[in-house]
Amino acid sequence: MEKIEDVFVIHDEIQNEKLVVFINATGVKLTELRKLSFLAKMDNYLTELLKRDISTFYFVFDLNKAKIPTNFSFITGFSKLLLKHAELIESKLEFSVILNKSNVFYTFFSLFKKFYVPIKPLYLCQKYDDVITCIHNPNERKKFPEIVSKMKNSN
Repeated sequence: MEKIEDVFVIHDEIQNEKLVVFINATGVKLTELRKLSFLAKMDNYLTELLKRDISTFYFVFDLNKAKIPTNFSFITGFSKLLLKHAELIESKLEFSVILNKSNVFYTFFSLFKKFYVPIKPLYLCQKYDDVITCIHNPNERKKFPEIVSKMKNSN
């Protein structure tokens, strides 16, 4: 049986005593099977993360290779998954960072926010070095756009 190619790869690292969870787009076209595979892997990861002895963690979504979904099923599925794990997100997620060099992210996010409104800050960075600065340097973090508060202010 052939392995289903990953649309996103999930891995984590300890950086300066902080757990950073990377969710990296691979550039592979999204199909129904790939969507279901990713959502199952992400669900399992978040379930295990709740059991780990950590007080905080950070999500980094690298969307540089992401292909915008052509239907809403991925967006709604991912939204439902985040809502399912709201307790973990509310109690242990400090904030998330989107890594994306283009403005394509804004198109995706405008669709995503119709199904899910993040409960923690969400910063936007264009370079990996900026992501590291954003996570580890609170004074410098202020220089990066914080999407959730901008979104709330625009409503």
